[in-house]
Amino acid sequence: MHPMSVQNDAHEDQPWYRLHRSGKVVGYAREVGQGTYYSKDGYGWSASEIKHDTRLPQLKQALYRHRVYHGDLVKMPAQAGAQAYTTMAVLVDGEHVWLWNAESEHLTPLLQAWPPPSTPRVHEVVGSMYANPRDAARIDASFQWLIGPGQPTRADWFGLGLTMALGLAVIVGVQAMLMGTIGPVTSSFGVLCASLLYFIYRRRRNWYVLRRDWMLRLAVRVAGCLGVWSAALCAFWVTVTPPSVDAHPVFLMGVMAVLGALVGGIATVIGADLVAWRTGGYAGEDEAMTHFRELG
Repeated sequence: MHPMSVQNDAHEDQPWYRLHRSGKVVGYAREVGQGTYYSKDGYGWSASEIKHDTRLPQLKQALYRHRVYHGDLVKMPAQAGAQAYTTMAVLVDGEHVWLWNAESEHLTPLLQAWPPPSTPRVHEVVGSMYANPRDAARIDASFQWLIGPGQPTRADWFGLGLTMALGLAVIVGVQAMLMGTIGPVTSSFGVLCASLLYFIYRRRRNWYVLRRDWMLRLAVRVAGCLGVWSAALCAFWVTVTPPSVDAHPVFLMGVMAVLGALVGGIATVIGADLVAWRTGGYAGEDEAMTHFRELG
């Protein structure tokens, strides 16, 4: 049997885990049936557990003469046909493999960079990204955002909703002081500006946070948040200052709730689209092959 076939079988059928403790490699583990076996050197195995705080999965694919694990820094061409070697971090998402380009700081599926029938090969393993905890945390955060379910957290929609409310308050105050009147279109512009600032801030902290599915779910939650806030503000307003129009307070609250929800949802979508357009597109979409680190 050809040696490469044996290597492929070992990588695919007998994947290991590399065990780390306080950033240092302390051994390996592999699952056999219902049990787990441990080894300090990869040769002698036993059921005695090796204490560890991190377990890194091995790629189920032979890219190198030795096993390659999640987080390994390797030298290899960035894509099929490239001649120069680039430092890449290899990341594992269940059955899928991703490459983090250390130069462009961009994540790409291995199959996208090396579509069949091309054969990706690692020239050299130069270390692990976990040797630098700060960089590892940043890369892992981007990776988890990209492969995660795209569900906005309470902090996400509350943060954006609060930013929009502050933007609305500022623009309303400026109108009141300078013109003595408050216009709905100008006020909505303040909400949009707040949305832009929020997404600029989030993308600069983590480029991969701006995903289309995450943004759409966020828009729905922010619309509901601003709808409730607008109704509450209307209730306070009609209590303190009776409206000059001949309308029932409940009707006014309903109208304000709908308007607040529409403005919040639309401002979220437009703000995110503008920032994504200026910074390389939404994360996880094929056309977003490159991105700018700064807004220009």
